Amino acid sequence: MPKFDIDLSGIDTSMTGGDFAAFPAGEYRMMIVSSDLKKTKAGTGVYLKVQFTHAGGEFSGRHLWQNFNIQNPNPKAVEIALEHLASLSDACGLGRDFLRTDGTEALEGKMVIVDLVRAKAKDASFGDADGFENRVRNYSMANGATPVAALPEVVTSSPTSEGLVDDIPF
Repeated sequence: MPKFDIDLSGIDTSMTGGDFAAFPAGEYRMMIVSSDLKKTKAGTGVYLKVQFTHAGGEFSGRHLWQNFNIQNPNPKAVEIALEHLASLSDACGLGRDFLRTDGTEALEGKMVIVDLVRAKAKDASFGDADGFENRVRNYSMANGATPVAALPEVVTSSPTSEGLVDDIPF
């Protein structure tokens, strides 16, 4: 069994919520670095845990975690989670059926813009030292493109020689 020359006796573990302050409200370019299905503490549901890493700027390298309650006794929790997951899917350029066809790994490595708000933590053990946490308001594509789900349906028809107006000058 490996041994390390590390003494942890002087480490202060009294700080709640870790040493990261919540991100200020705003939009952040982030990469999805991991996704994992987990059972809820109560064992009555399943959530998708997604980890993001900020890619550039003042907070480069900082992490954000978002949980999506995909199975839960509370139908409103599932509804909210699925709405956010659909928004994330669109921002990643994935089809809305990616969970069925590709699995959660399809999210990993995708770059998105995450619109965050800073709010008072519902549970102090998850907030920062000031009692705040981040909540995701929305996701958008990192390259500024329009998400697939938001594109209008294009109706194509094959023109016939009747009624075809040719205004091309050559």
